[in-house]
Amino acid sequence: MPTTPKMADHSDDRLAFWDTAVQDSDPSEMELANELLTRLFQNRSPQERDDYSRRFFGRQTFAQLQQDLTAGSHPDTLSGQHQVGKPVGHCHGDPLSLAIMLNKICLSGRQESPEKRSPLDLLRVMVESFFRLGPETASLLFSSLHYAVGTQSYKMVFSSMVRIDVFASNPSFIIDNFPWNSCKMAASLVLLLAAHATPESLREALKPQSQSMGGMPTRESLKTSVPDSLSREFRRAKRAALEEGKTTVMGVKMIDKHIFDLVAQGTSEQYFSFAHTFTMGLGPEGVVIWQAFGKHGYRLDEYIRDGHARVRSWDEAKQFVDDFEKLVNGKGFWSAKTNKLYKKLFLVDINSLCSGKGPERPVTPRFRAHVQVHCINDVKCEDVSKFLWASTSN
Repeated sequence: MPTTPKMADHSDDRLAFWDTAVQDSDPSEMELANELLTRLFQNRSPQERDDYSRRFFGRQTFAQLQQDLTAGSHPDTLSGQHQVGKPVGHCHGDPLSLAIMLNKICLSGRQESPEKRSPLDLLRVMVESFFRLGPETASLLFSSLHYAVGTQSYKMVFSSMVRIDVFASNPSFIIDNFPWNSCKMAASLVLLLAAHATPESLREALKPQSQSMGGMPTRESLKTSVPDSLSREFRRAKRAALEEGKTTVMGVKMIDKHIFDLVAQGTSEQYFSFAHTFTMGLGPEGVVIWQAFGKHGYRLDEYIRDGHARVRSWDEAKQFVDDFEKLVNGKGFWSAKTNKLYKKLFLVDINSLCSGKGPERPVTPRFRAHVQVHCINDVKCEDVSKFLWASTSN
């Protein structure tokens, strides 16, 4: 892993963005955020309070941050110098601006009552907000999250929150290596946001999509692995939602078993694998599905933009699960029926994509699917709002 350069000082941008965010908030939101800040910092020294105010919110002192939230004031000085107000667009592309926005949502989310916002609703807001400044900025911020969890370099703070340091890096390198049309990366974002604030839960949320963490299948492991049942996990999560009011988030991997045989034969490069990963959130209000699909499909933010990450009814969700079971239980050669189910579920026409005139290689000739499901049970709002993003010291 190359050494990650330290974040440049973006104090002006953080101040301008925070001013805009506070100005757009209603009094109840600011009151909730101020109450949470008071509780979080009640046992901290004045120096620690000022340090966190500067690093998380672009304010020089804790008192200045509290003043924003209690009086709605917008100080016009930073380090004793007059600051000219800047529009939010000035901060476009800066992951720190996105980090401050997410911090604000987390502060509010941890104080809202269950009657006002559910864990699934908050998760939808967090995932969608991750792209508020565009997919490239989201890639820059996600790279910090991925690095922190993968190397366990995050810090547990205030007993139930996870501090993630936001690093600056070569944008082209980061963006190229963290594309939002990757189904695995889309799943990683949702699962990490839903994970509990424990090292074990964070690691298990990322591991299934990570080769370096040992989460990717092999030909040998698939020979002895018993496939999971999405329908069984769906029924269990539905009962938990409707009978106990609990929220479950699931990462679902459909593995192409035949491609591993082709790898052993040295012919896999000739074919396009049908393997796919997606996530499902199940709560009392219904079901949400998130997914992305490769360079010839769609990005996660496009999937959200087009309305596919809506809350689905239980009947609609059950139909999705039933269709998925029909697909993965199919055997033999890729057929028109297989293609129809695949397109209905994942919004991609493999026959068109992999035809003679399409941009991709022929699809794996034999359809042999293996399913793995990773469940995060009893997800709460404090889980979804666990991350606190901070710039690194110069």
